Amino acid sequence: MFEKRIIGIDYGRKRIGIAYSDPLRLFAQPLTTITLKAPSEAVNRVCDALAAYDVELIVIGIPVSLSGGQGGQMADEIRLFVQSLQQRGYQTHLEDEAFTSELAKDTLRQSGKKEKQMRGKLDVVAAQIILQDYLDSHRQ
Repeated sequence: MFEKRIIGIDYGRKRIGIAYSDPLRLFAQPLTTITLKAPSEAVNRVCDALAAYDVELIVIGIPVSLSGGQGGQMADEIRLFVQSLQQRGYQTHLEDEAFTSELAKDTLRQSGKKEKQMRGKLDVVAAQIILQDYLDSHRQ
């Protein structure tokens, strides 16, 4: 069993979904969704949400094009967000988030959620998928 947690983040300009690993690092679990008033508050709000956890690593989803590129304005914003987390002492890892929002929508639809009910849950489920992909690919 591990003492420190791995955190998954689905970064967005309006909402940030956060998930965390179980103590054995087998499963990603939803933690919270942070709603932002301004993108500039993202790092402080995430650090506040993580203050109660002993965090070893933060896995942040980044959009990767089908050709493999990690460009674009959102990817640039995510890199700045990652740099700010690193400056606060967090170790980070970028993980391909391709199709995680669609997978999250499908998951919520299958659980019987309607579009309006998905709004607050979509980001945290996407974070959970990003983290689970990371955990599955890094099993020891």
